[in-house]
Amino acid sequence: MQIISDPKQVSHWKQKAKIDDTFHTEGMDFYLYHFEPGELLCTPNDVLKDIHFIVDGKIKIYSIHEDGSLSTVSLETPPVILGDIEYVLENFSTLFVEAHTDVTSLVLPASRYRSKLDQDPGFLRMILSSIAFKFSLFSSMHNQSISIEERLLMYMETFCKDGILSGVEEATVQLHCSRRQLQRVLKKLCEDNQIEKLGKGTYRLR
Repeated sequence: MQIISDPKQVSHWKQKAKIDDTFHTEGMDFYLYHFEPGELLCTPNDVLKDIHFIVDGKIKIYSIHEDGSLSTVSLETPPVILGDIEYVLENFSTLFVEAHTDVTSLVLPASRYRSKLDQDPGFLRMILSSIAFKFSLFSSMHNQSISIEERLLMYMETFCKDGILSGVEEATVQLHCSRRQLQRVLKKLCEDNQIEKLGKGTYRLR
Protein backbone atom coordinates (compact mmCIF):
# COMPACT_ATOMS: atom_id res chain seq x y z
CA MET A 1 0.00 0.00 0.00
CA GLN A 2 1.22 3.47 -0.90
CA ILE A 3 -0.05 6.69 0.69
CA ILE A 4 -0.26 9.63 -1.73
CA SER A 5 -0.76 13.13 -0.40
CA ASP A 6 0.18 15.08 -3.54
CA PRO A 7 -2.43 17.89 -3.73
CA LYS A 8 -2.66 17.73 -7.55
CA GLN A 9 -3.44 14.01 -7.56
CA VAL A 10 -5.90 14.37 -4.68
CA SER A 11 -7.63 17.24 -6.49
CA HIS A 12 -7.79 15.21 -9.72
CA TRP A 13 -9.55 12.28 -8.06
CA LYS A 14 -11.82 14.53 -6.01
CA GLN A 15 -13.01 16.14 -9.23
CA LYS A 16 -13.47 12.79 -10.93
CA ALA A 17 -15.49 11.45 -7.97
CA LYS A 18 -17.41 14.77 -7.82
CA ILE A 19 -16.72 15.00 -4.10
CA ASP A 20 -17.21 18.76 -3.93
CA ASP A 21 -20.70 18.30 -5.43
CA THR A 22 -21.57 15.82 -2.68
CA PHE A 23 -20.35 17.42 0.53
CA HIS A 24 -21.62 20.64 2.04
CA THR A 25 -18.67 20.73 4.45
CA GLU A 26 -15.58 22.53 3.16
CA GLY A 27 -11.93 22.43 4.12
CA MET A 28 -11.64 18.68 4.76
CA ASP A 29 -8.30 17.04 3.99
CA PHE A 30 -8.31 13.96 1.75
CA TYR A 31 -5.47 11.69 0.73
CA LEU A 32 -4.99 8.71 -1.57
CA TYR A 33 -4.15 5.06 -1.06
CA HIS A 34 -2.78 2.94 -3.88
CA PHE A 35 -3.16 -0.84 -3.50
CA GLU A 36 -1.57 -3.50 -5.66
CA PRO A 37 -3.47 -6.68 -6.64
CA GLY A 38 -3.84 -9.01 -3.66
CA GLU A 39 -3.41 -6.33 -1.00
CA LEU A 40 -6.16 -6.11 1.61
CA LEU A 41 -8.09 -2.90 2.12
CA CYS A 42 -9.79 -4.23 5.26
CA THR A 43 -10.38 -7.47 7.13
CA PRO A 44 -12.89 -8.71 9.74
CA ASN A 45 -12.37 -7.10 13.15
CA ASP A 46 -10.68 -4.09 11.56
CA VAL A 47 -11.97 -0.77 12.79
CA LEU A 48 -12.45 1.02 9.49
CA LYS A 49 -12.47 4.60 10.74
CA ASP A 50 -12.01 6.25 7.36
CA ILE A 51 -14.35 6.52 4.39
CA HIS A 52 -12.80 5.05 1.25
CA PHE A 53 -14.04 6.16 -2.14
CA ILE A 54 -12.80 3.58 -4.64
CA VAL A 55 -12.10 5.75 -7.67
CA ASP A 56 -10.06 3.40 -9.86
CA GLY A 57 -9.63 -0.37 -10.17
CA LYS A 58 -11.64 -3.36 -9.00
CA ILE A 59 -12.06 -4.80 -5.50
CA LYS A 60 -13.10 -8.28 -4.38
CA ILE A 61 -15.29 -8.67 -1.30
CA TYR A 62 -15.33 -12.10 0.31
CA SER A 63 -15.61 -14.12 3.49
CA ILE A 64 -13.61 -17.11 4.71
CA HIS A 65 -15.42 -20.02 6.33
CA GLU A 66 -14.16 -22.03 9.29
CA ASP A 67 -12.98 -24.82 6.97
CA GLY A 68 -10.79 -22.31 5.12
CA SER A 69 -12.94 -22.12 2.01
CA LEU A 70 -13.48 -18.72 0.42
CA SER A 71 -16.89 -17.33 -0.52
CA THR A 72 -16.86 -14.35 -2.88
CA VAL A 73 -19.61 -11.85 -2.14
CA SER A 74 -19.02 -9.53 -5.08
CA LEU A 75 -16.57 -7.84 -7.40
CA GLU A 76 -16.98 -4.07 -7.46
CA THR A 77 -15.78 -1.24 -9.67
CA PRO A 78 -16.13 2.54 -9.05
CA PRO A 79 -18.05 4.22 -7.69
CA VAL A 80 -17.79 2.19 -4.49
CA ILE A 81 -17.72 3.40 -0.89
CA LEU A 82 -16.11 1.47 1.96
CA GLY A 83 -16.61 2.38 5.60
CA ASP A 84 -20.19 3.59 5.18
CA ILE A 85 -21.78 0.81 7.23
CA GLU A 86 -19.01 1.02 9.83
CA TYR A 87 -19.56 4.77 10.07
CA VAL A 88 -23.25 4.30 10.88
CA LEU A 89 -22.91 1.28 13.18
CA GLU A 90 -19.53 2.28 14.66
CA ASN A 91 -18.60 -1.37 14.42
CA PHE A 92 -16.00 -3.68 12.89
CA SER A 93 -15.93 -4.81 9.28
CA THR A 94 -17.30 -8.33 8.80
CA LEU A 95 -15.76 -9.12 5.39
CA PHE A 96 -12.44 -9.13 3.60
CA VAL A 97 -11.91 -6.49 0.91
CA GLU A 98 -9.01 -7.16 -1.44
CA ALA A 99 -7.60 -5.28 -4.43
CA HIS A 100 -8.45 -7.42 -7.47
CA THR A 101 -6.48 -5.05 -9.73
CA ASP A 102 -4.45 -1.94 -9.01
CA VAL A 103 -6.79 0.17 -6.89
CA THR A 104 -6.84 3.85 -6.05
CA SER A 105 -8.84 4.90 -3.01
CA LEU A 106 -9.68 8.50 -2.11
CA VAL A 107 -9.72 8.54 1.67
CA LEU A 108 -11.58 10.85 4.04
CA PRO A 109 -10.51 10.58 7.72
CA ALA A 110 -14.12 10.54 8.89
CA SER A 111 -13.37 10.25 12.61
CA ARG A 112 -11.55 13.58 12.48
CA TYR A 113 -14.56 15.34 10.96
CA ARG A 114 -17.39 13.32 12.49
CA SER A 115 -19.07 16.25 14.28
CA LYS A 116 -19.26 18.13 10.97
CA LEU A 117 -20.21 15.12 8.85
CA ASP A 118 -23.10 14.23 11.17
CA GLN A 119 -24.57 17.63 10.25
CA ASP A 120 -23.79 17.43 6.52
CA PRO A 121 -26.96 16.49 4.57
CA GLY A 122 -25.03 15.81 1.37
CA PHE A 123 -22.74 13.34 3.10
CA LEU A 124 -25.61 11.66 4.96
CA ARG A 125 -27.59 11.24 1.72
CA MET A 126 -24.53 9.70 0.08
CA ILE A 127 -24.06 7.25 2.96
CA LEU A 128 -27.75 6.30 2.90
CA SER A 129 -27.68 5.78 -0.87
CA SER A 130 -24.55 3.62 -0.65
CA ILE A 131 -25.96 1.39 2.09
CA ALA A 132 -29.32 1.08 0.28
CA PHE A 133 -27.51 0.04 -2.91
CA LYS A 134 -25.52 -2.64 -1.09
CA PHE A 135 -28.64 -3.98 0.60
CA SER A 136 -30.50 -4.06 -2.71
CA LEU A 137 -27.65 -5.86 -4.44
CA PHE A 138 -27.23 -8.41 -1.66
CA SER A 139 -30.95 -9.16 -1.29
CA SER A 140 -31.63 -9.50 -5.02
CA MET A 141 -28.51 -11.46 -5.94
CA HIS A 142 -28.81 -13.88 -2.99
CA ASN A 143 -32.52 -14.61 -3.28
CA GLN A 144 -32.37 -18.25 -4.32
CA SER A 145 -36.15 -18.40 -4.81
CA ILE A 146 -35.65 -16.26 -7.93
CA SER A 147 -34.37 -18.10 -11.00
CA ILE A 148 -30.95 -17.33 -12.47
CA GLU A 149 -32.74 -15.98 -15.53
CA GLU A 150 -34.72 -13.50 -13.44
CA ARG A 151 -31.67 -12.53 -11.38
CA LEU A 152 -29.64 -11.94 -14.53
CA LEU A 153 -32.26 -9.66 -16.08
CA MET A 154 -32.60 -7.79 -12.78
CA TYR A 155 -28.82 -7.46 -12.53
CA MET A 156 -28.47 -6.13 -16.08
CA GLU A 157 -31.33 -3.68 -15.69
CA THR A 158 -30.34 -2.37 -12.26
CA PHE A 159 -26.57 -2.64 -11.97
CA CYS A 160 -25.14 -2.69 -15.52
CA LYS A 161 -24.60 0.69 -17.14
CA ASP A 162 -26.91 1.09 -20.16
CA GLY A 163 -28.08 -2.49 -19.57
CA ILE A 164 -24.81 -3.87 -20.92
CA LEU A 165 -23.23 -6.88 -19.22
CA SER A 166 -19.52 -7.05 -19.93
CA GLY A 167 -17.63 -9.98 -18.46
CA VAL A 168 -19.27 -13.35 -17.87
CA GLU A 169 -16.82 -14.31 -15.13
CA GLU A 170 -17.73 -11.31 -13.00
CA ALA A 171 -21.45 -11.95 -13.52
CA THR A 172 -21.11 -15.52 -12.22
CA VAL A 173 -19.71 -14.10 -8.98
CA GLN A 174 -22.49 -11.53 -8.63
CA LEU A 175 -25.24 -14.05 -9.47
CA HIS A 176 -23.72 -16.95 -7.50
CA CYS A 177 -23.99 -19.46 -10.32
CA SER A 178 -21.58 -21.45 -12.46
CA ARG A 179 -20.23 -20.29 -15.80
CA ARG A 180 -22.06 -23.13 -17.52
CA GLN A 181 -25.38 -22.15 -15.92
CA LEU A 182 -24.93 -18.53 -16.91
CA GLN A 183 -23.95 -19.37 -20.49
CA ARG A 184 -27.06 -21.50 -20.81
CA VAL A 185 -29.28 -18.68 -19.54
CA LEU A 186 -27.58 -16.10 -21.78
CA LYS A 187 -28.14 -18.32 -24.82
CA LYS A 188 -31.84 -18.77 -23.95
CA LEU A 189 -32.40 -15.05 -23.41
CA CYS A 190 -30.75 -14.31 -26.77
CA GLU A 191 -33.03 -16.86 -28.46
CA ASP A 192 -36.03 -15.24 -26.74
CA ASN A 193 -34.88 -11.80 -27.98
CA GLN A 194 -34.70 -10.42 -24.44
CA ILE A 195 -31.01 -9.65 -24.78
CA GLU A 196 -28.57 -9.39 -27.69
CA LYS A 197 -24.95 -10.44 -27.93
CA LEU A 198 -22.60 -7.56 -28.76
CA GLY A 199 -19.34 -9.47 -28.64
CA LYS A 200 -17.46 -12.09 -26.66
CA GLY A 201 -18.81 -11.99 -23.10
CA THR A 202 -20.81 -8.81 -23.77
CA TYR A 203 -24.61 -8.67 -23.85
CA ARG A 204 -27.22 -5.91 -23.86
CA LEU A 205 -30.85 -5.78 -22.81
CA ARG A 206 -33.26 -5.27 -25.69
